[in-house]
Amino acid sequence: MQNSDDIDEFLHSDDEEHLPRPENTVPERMDTDVANPASPDEPAEGPCWLCTFHGNKSTEDAVRFIIDSVSHISLDSLVHELSTCLSIKHPEALALLTKEKVKRHIREHMLHPRVKMAIQVHDLSTLQKNLIQCCVTEDPDTQSRAVNIQATRAYLSVANQIAALYKNTEDKMLFNAVTMNK
Repeated sequence: MQNSDDIDEFLHSDDEEHLPRPENTVPERMDTDVANPASPDEPAEGPCWLCTFHGNKSTEDAVRFIIDSVSHISLDSLVHELSTCLSIKHPEALALLTKEKVKRHIREHMLHPRVKMAIQVHDLSTLQKNLIQCCVTEDPDTQSRAVNIQATRAYLSVANQIAALYKNTEDKMLFNAVTMNK
């Protein structure tokens, strides 16, 4: 078990130099916490560092960077930038701040509507790029081309989904900037 003074120091301090290391602050068992290493949602190699340290200055800066950047750059670029910066700032947590773990946090743990919508747009755009290549087929023998109606319908459906996401405004959502900042 961990020292309750370490937890109190962590919870009430913005001075990150004096914060306990991540491996010393994660409880052995906490059934309701997303950062629980015993949780079926977490991989065997350990908890999500960004969830575990939610609320301290580094993670709040990271969350703000994600929210502000996710709709402007690719998810892979965002993950690269963020994991590099966090690894430099927190070398003691290097194993918990891999690109894969940061990406998993963004995709699976974050609930902010701007992040969720941007990820959906990124995913649908990737699907749309793949579908467009299936919309026209070519017969290898005759080199004649034909429109693949099923793929074209799927492509148009994805295009409509993307358009619908762009029409949504954050204030119409259950989780929005007003409710998330309370």
